[in-house]
Amino acid sequence: MLQLKLNPGTLLWKAVSLLMEINGVAIVKCSPAGLLMKNLVLRPGVVAEFQISPWSFNSYYCDGDYTVLIGLLSLSDVLKSISDQESLTITYTYKKPNSNHVQITIEDTTGIRSTSEVKIRHAPIEYVYPYVSPFEHKRVVGIPSSKFRQILTHLRRFGETVNIRVTAAQVKLTTANREMVLTKQHGCSILVNGGDDPVLLVISLQYVKSFLEASRLSYTVWMLRLVYPEFLLGTG
Repeated sequence: MLQLKLNPGTLLWKAVSLLMEINGVAIVKCSPAGLLMKNLVLRPGVVAEFQISPWSFNSYYCDGDYTVLIGLLSLSDVLKSISDQESLTITYTYKKPNSNHVQITIEDTTGIRSTSEVKIRHAPIEYVYPYVSPFEHKRVVGIPSSKFRQILTHLRRFGETVNIRVTAAQVKLTTANREMVLTKQHGCSILVNGGDDPVLLVISLQYVKSFLEASRLSYTVWMLRLVYPEFLLGTG
């Protein structure tokens, strides 16, 4: 069984709306360690993923490991009506193999509730146990989210791709004939050692709106070095 409560419930809606920018199906994994949601990626490309720890909820109970697929359009139809004054409770009871709905309850400050059900599907076996993400990555550099938004908002006017070169001393971001350089003095956390080769990353600005919105949910935007695909943007 899973039961969680989040107040305000709009916090979950903000995260889900970002996943919808990429595709319409998400993998949801719930365990005693917290909640993970990511896009179902059928081919190399951009993946969005967020994790919420148990103590981030007003209450959180999960008695096992559950991995399901959920349609984001159906989920968003319920979540987008939530206001900042309303709480959100999600309940999932795994009674039998064909259990295929989660219950979502929205409650306002007066105690008035509305309850909806959203259909889910059980995930393919490769996503269930053991749960191994196909995206192996490690942190390369962290940029303050306000600085990240300022840079991308500026560079998006000059090209569709941002090339990034990370060394132990600096982070160089380039698009077309525009270049910006950041150092630790700008608040960056650079995890490239002095003897390492420069790390080269690329940001496609096709999903720049999602990147900018996601950065507002965190103090730091981490750029991750990936084995597959080549680049993943994360916040934390």
